[in-house]
Amino acid sequence: MKTTQYLYDIDPSEFADMPYKDALAYKVEAGRKLISHLMYDFHYSERDDVRANKVHAAIKFNNQLLKEL
Repeated sequence: MKTTQYLYDIDPSEFADMPYKDALAYKVEAGRKLISHLMYDFHYSERDDVRANKVHAAIKFNNQLLKEL
């Protein structure tokens, strides 16, 4: 399992006091920002594609959790 810092580039304390649904939405938004940074701020030969794939999977997982609510 990867850390919150690795998957979303945020500290867990940033959403620790949020309601569950809001925390999931916060993580999805943070993941999207990180994906954008990973994909567009680096030359394709310098990108961390493994991390980008894991972040994408984490976003998808959190979206599934939101749908279950």
